Amino acid sequence: MKSKLILFLILFLTFHLQLVACTIFSFEVDENVFVGNNEDWYIPHTKYRIIEGKEKEYGRIVFSYSNNWGQGGMNEKGLFFDWLLISEEPNNWKRDSLKKDVNGNLSERILAECATVEEALKYYERYNESGFKTSMIVLVDTSGQTAFVSWENGKIKVESCKGSCIGGYGGNKVVAKYKEIEGKITKDKMKILLDVAHQEGDYPTLYSNIYDLKRKTICLYNFHDYEEEVKINLEEALRKGNHSVEISNLFKNQMPRNKFRELQKRYIIEELQTIPIKGWIMVFSIFIAFLFILKITYNLGKIFFRTKEVGI
Repeated sequence: MKSKLILFLILFLTFHLQLVACTIFSFEVDENVFVGNNEDWYIPHTKYRIIEGKEKEYGRIVFSYSNNWGQGGMNEKGLFFDWLLISEEPNNWKRDSLKKDVNGNLSERILAECATVEEALKYYERYNESGFKTSMIVLVDTSGQTAFVSWENGKIKVESCKGSCIGGYGGNKVVAKYKEIEGKITKDKMKILLDVAHQEGDYPTLYSNIYDLKRKTICLYNFHDYEEEVKINLEEALRKGNHSVEISNLFKNQMPRNKFRELQKRYIIEELQTIPIKGWIMVFSIFIAFLFILKITYNLGKIFFRTKEVGI
């Protein structure tokens, strides 16, 4: 059985060996479903939000950066999603005029409204998802059903598997390490697999998760340190209402300061580069206006104090 699984993983990875960032794998063990995830990126500010369910919406946990744009998460039905970066260069994805555009994050909407992978996949038949320009999304539910969804040859491509699946950066290392592991997959063994796939370069592993989809729990690790662990119980967290948590505040061991400064600098530069020319013109105009007001204030101040000196 194990040799068949390894063969499946190797064959599967031939489609996803060249991915740039993030690693995701799922295992079905004794009727339980576990998902391991490394989040690799250059924005050093990470957090998660707990969002209560409403009428027609499920309660959920959403991981993101400081901009609150959901990168991954799980809902109270045990549906998981996260993204894998395929390439920094956009592909030929184009908006489909026959599909609707979502105001906001489609992945977060799926987490709010879907309970299974099957339900989630229907959303890509109805809505545009610009994330497919550079990335693929991975969906897993409590049945163990896993789907890797991407854009290829002008259309949505869905690769499905069940039981044991893997994709993303360092997948070949994960397969090699998996061959060495004896017995059933456990949390400790999943930590080993996450560790061999973690990054430390341009896209360092900022945090890692091990999800138990049926128990609705998450083991969280900061900056590829798999010894210090924080456990999140989604059902308990939802009882506390809507709230957000900075991931770094949960851990004693922090990202080294020099690495934080390096990533912060890159983040600022990248953000500045996204400002269009019109935006820069506006910023420059505001700056000039500020200088003009400052000069007027300075001149008025000089007149005021000169007036006081002559006793007027």
